[in-house]
Amino acid sequence: MKKKKKIFRVENKELINKFEKTKFLSYLQNCLLIRILCYSIIFKKNKKLKTNYSFEIQLEGGNNSIKLECGLKLIGKELHIDSIIRPNDFVDVISVTKGKGLQGVIKRWGITRLPRKTHRGLRKVACIGSWTPSRVSWTIARSGQMGYHKRTILNLKILKIGIFKDVSFDSITFFDINKKDINCMGGFPKYGIIRNDYIIVKGSVLGTPKRPILIKKYSRNSSSNQKNEKIEIKTIDTSSKIGHGKFQSTSSKLFSYSTKNMSPQTLFKLYYND
Repeated sequence: MKKKKKIFRVENKELINKFEKTKFLSYLQNCLLIRILCYSIIFKKNKKLKTNYSFEIQLEGGNNSIKLECGLKLIGKELHIDSIIRPNDFVDVISVTKGKGLQGVIKRWGITRLPRKTHRGLRKVACIGSWTPSRVSWTIARSGQMGYHKRTILNLKILKIGIFKDVSFDSITFFDINKKDINCMGGFPKYGIIRNDYIIVKGSVLGTPKRPILIKKYSRNSSSNQKNEKIEIKTIDTSSKIGHGKFQSTSSKLFSYSTKNMSPQTLFKLYYND
């Protein structure tokens, strides 16, 4: 059989490579930003996820050639949070808020209800504007979609960074020496057990459990009071968040149940064994 002729055949590969290099260098000289495409690792986060979360990180500092060198070094490597952020640093958190669906004016904007005897309902806006101009102003509270919006929380202080399979992963503090895991008993509600790096932040974080969150370095300068504030973690509560949590760890639970019917003398011997 005769071999089929290729429609597009490369005659000189070296010439094409040279042309590509010159084209790339011209792009490098004229470009303003260099970004790396990153993605999350699925098997560590959640086994039910079919696709990983991909996002872009902008490289900053130095010339374009220095940025490119830095980017090429990072390709194919795992990025851990402790290599970018340190404790007592300020970060901005970007995510999508909890979705509430279509809501009325009372829940959505927090306006006051009308009197009890109002005709045709009281959870409404009484007057939605004047006769002229003959349109509803944007300042008037109206019903509509509440939640599921992209929002950014500025200047959150990092209190602790825990790295998986390291001493920092445990919730041991200077005041609470008992060795216990960061995971609360029975796991976190609607999330499960943490098997990866984590951070503890001062303040609330938006979004539902398992929703991806983007953490970046602060964009606005925080106040001097926030910077000078010294926060020391005394204890990390690891009791169950599902019911009325009594025990901090499984070992303390087993010990309390096993020593329930023991006399004070035997308990003393257990604690201070000769």
